Amino acid sequence: SENKKQENVEKIQDINPQVPENDNKLESDLSYISQNLNLLSAKSENANNTINIIIEKLNNIISSSIDQTVRKILEKILELITFSKESGTRPSVEITDVVKQSFDTAQLMILTSSNNIAEDPDLIIQRLAILLQMIKISDQETNLENNDALIVDYSPINQKNELLTQNDHETYTKNLSTDNDKTATENTTIKTLRVDTRKLDQLVGQVGELIIAKIKAKEHLTEVEKLARTVEDWYREWQKAKQFLKNLDRKPFKPSDLPSGTSIYSQNKSIFSFFEDNSVRLADLMSQISTLYKTIQEDDTRLDLIVNELEEKIKSVRVLPLATIFHMFPRMVRDISREKGKDIDLIISGSETSVDKKIIEEIKSPLIHIIRNAIDHGIEDPETRIKSGKNPKGRIFLSACHLENSVLIEVIDDGKGINLEAIKKKAIQKGLLTQTELQAMNEEQIMNIIFWPGFSTGEVVTDISGRGVGLDIVYTKINQLGGKVNIKSTLGEGCRVSIQLPVTMATIKAFLVSVNDQTFAITTSAIKTALLIKSKDIHYKEGRETIIVDNKTIPICRLSRVLEMPDQKLNEEKIVVIVIQAEDVQVGFIIDKLLGDQEILHKNLTPPLLRIRNVAGVTTLGSGELCLILNVNDLVKSAYINFGMSKKELIVNRENNTSIINKKNILVVDDSVTTRILERNILRTAGYHVTVAINGLDALTKILSEKFDLIISDVEMPEINGFELTERLKKDEKFKHIPIILVTSLASELDKKRGLNLGANSYITKGGFDQEELLATVSKLLTTP
Repeated sequence: SENKKQENVEKIQDINPQVPENDNKLESDLSYISQNLNLLSAKSENANNTINIIIEKLNNIISSSIDQTVRKILEKILELITFSKESGTRPSVEITDVVKQSFDTAQLMILTSSNNIAEDPDLIIQRLAILLQMIKISDQETNLENNDALIVDYSPINQKNELLTQNDHETYTKNLSTDNDKTATENTTIKTLRVDTRKLDQLVGQVGELIIAKIKAKEHLTEVEKLARTVEDWYREWQKAKQFLKNLDRKPFKPSDLPSGTSIYSQNKSIFSFFEDNSVRLADLMSQISTLYKTIQEDDTRLDLIVNELEEKIKSVRVLPLATIFHMFPRMVRDISREKGKDIDLIISGSETSVDKKIIEEIKSPLIHIIRNAIDHGIEDPETRIKSGKNPKGRIFLSACHLENSVLIEVIDDGKGINLEAIKKKAIQKGLLTQTELQAMNEEQIMNIIFWPGFSTGEVVTDISGRGVGLDIVYTKINQLGGKVNIKSTLGEGCRVSIQLPVTMATIKAFLVSVNDQTFAITTSAIKTALLIKSKDIHYKEGRETIIVDNKTIPICRLSRVLEMPDQKLNEEKIVVIVIQAEDVQVGFIIDKLLGDQEILHKNLTPPLLRIRNVAGVTTLGSGELCLILNVNDLVKSAYINFGMSKKELIVNRENNTSIINKKNILVVDDSVTTRILERNILRTAGYHVTVAINGLDALTKILSEKFDLIISDVEMPEINGFELTERLKKDEKFKHIPIILVTSLASELDKKRGLNLGANSYITKGGFDQEELLATVSKLLTTP
């Protein structure tokens, strides 16, 4: 091994030093890495900085024009170094020597432009893969033995708990950069977290404080029991004196009413003594209650502080650096840009920015779609960039930073930017908007059309993007996370996509409102203002109720109507209105009471109630009462539907999709009541008009009497099944243009092939049913000319 290493070094030294000028940087990077690889085994701040530089230079070399075999060797070395850095597991000196020897071989192959070396490159790659597995196993064993940290599992949801093999990793990262949309929409589910032991110690300390608070609460309970017994004793004595007092109240009083052997004087003295004793006892009781109240109040303040600290510490345990997902993008960009014949650098900054685990799990898919679109539609090919006076190598900047209680993630490219005229043209071609409606929109609203379902300005549907659902997924997903997405572009210069998200998803600040004696929660950030108005303050505009807020006309409606609850009679002198803002739209909702604000724990809905219109989740109040958390975006959409708002008004108010899909009429055909109701509610929540049929025969009857834009049908039904229904409709000139989606439990390839051959446009199995997939398919079929 040492002889081969020395032989390679001698060959490198014998190379002619006359290197073309444009290769000087490559040679410099190779030299730097070769000289500093021995620091892989070192544990110091300087070593960490050097390793970061090595990783950067390796990325640069891999992105350059080098032989594929060399690239594979360097990618293995990069993967090993990256894992070592991120896991904190430093390789042994022996492993470092093998890595350095492998790099020297790759360096020799680059500088000599030859694969004629002393060792088989495939063996080098296999050796590096084995070394990587050794480091991973060592890291896992160390963590389990020390029991001072939990292992971070970055594997995708469909992987098992075993460590990924090299082939698994390559397959996974390759899928990220090719046409596997399924991978793009999967979440990075993080099953375990690496936790600093100091944080765990702090949590244990806080639990100790809670135990003390629990003991004090029990002591207070004992004191309350003593007070209760004192009150009971006092009550019994009072009952004894009560009868005599009743006798005194009689007219006239007779001595014979007194107990035998008792004089009026002695009885009066006894009563006086009773009142005097109980006056002292009552004063003592009041003093005890006052002292107990102050003690409980102090303990409550202390407990509140402990709970707040505990909450913050638990939140800090849940946060992870964005590097958890950012690390996968360089290779993805490299592979996709190579496939597209483009030369693109991905520059990452702020990857150390920490956000909630939930954000990490959900943000991957939107970022993949944005970066894919930047590569496919944004960055030009080298020839075009040169003609435009640009550097032939395009650049995409992925950055993250904290903004108070939120995090800002930006994807910026220096490509051709977004052509507003192309967006307008495509919107008119697809029948989404008219020229008149476009003229009523500003540049930002026109730019946001790219987030509509099914919209794409690409001339062809590519494997990378342009499928018409990507950016819609981005908008929907960010919205679900309680964030905002904004896009800015300068034609010919590039595009900036900004995503603002909350740092934590554990708890949220919310206002509690009462409607029909039921309590609902609305996130504080969505409430613009709360007003107390009179009926005379309500004006009518185009048949709708409105109020004036800050010199702006705001439409209002009863929250009970939007939630499909009975109306209650209003107090015309005291009408409570909350103004909710979603995107650029403001709507006022009339409520019964505003109960105040409160920090609540947001809990997602569980199957089968994964998606309910107007509902974002549920929480438990201090009283133990379950409280629905309302979805503000759904509320605004539902309000506009309730208003009967026109398409143009919806567009100007940023509710574009509602106006488009609200006119679409869908027929749902299924003999199962449960399935019919489920599919109907999903589609209605998305804004579609839905009609249901109980079988194929019932469907044909309805199709003959009503116009439908799309049909969703089961297969196994009485009378006429789904296959027969599809065949009949596709053979009829009058109805063959209607898209048909078959949603069935028949999952065999033979059944699927039969359905598609009969003319079905899509085939979805109930076993893998996903409402987002259904809505995306519906949107795509309805928007495809």
